[in-house]
Amino acid sequence: MELIDVHPVEVVLMSESESVKMAFGESLELLMTSLADVDKQLAADKRSNPEDQLKVPVSTFLNQAARAFNRKITVMMEHRQVSGDIVEGVRLDVAVKGGRGQLLGHVELKAPGKSANPYRKAGWSKHDRAQWEKLSNHPNLIYTIGCCCKVGGRAAKTQFLIP
Repeated sequence: MELIDVHPVEVVLMSESESVKMAFGESLELLMTSLADVDKQLAADKRSNPEDQLKVPVSTFLNQAARAFNRKITVMMEHRQVSGDIVEGVRLDVAVKGGRGQLLGHVELKAPGKSANPYRKAGWSKHDRAQWEKLSNHPNLIYTIGCCCKVGGRAAKTQFLIP
């Protein structure tokens, strides 16, 4: 298992895209700077809950990553899974659709302070555990909480599981 540092999210990846790290190259530093700016803005807004404060930086990161790869995506918030979907009856925080509207994957945000590691469920509620049971077989999911890391080294503990 390889650790990859990013700012400002802690991620459990459930996909086969290890090449993403290699493809970012110099663009990764630009993405990190953008996320740091958004993170500062959100830190000043104490009205929203901690999980919601991650929506803007994660959306910004996904859109800038798509631009770095010359891809068109649409990032949608609050995406409810309906009957017949890969995972039924779950409202995921973020859906990512491709340029033709095809669903590419989801992002589930957890409040900072909770673990995003399904093997260490510190701070997980009954709801979190039930939700993970439904999401654990999702083929293209990023499961993330806020943390602080930097390019070239960790500024805080980061968890990445790449099966």
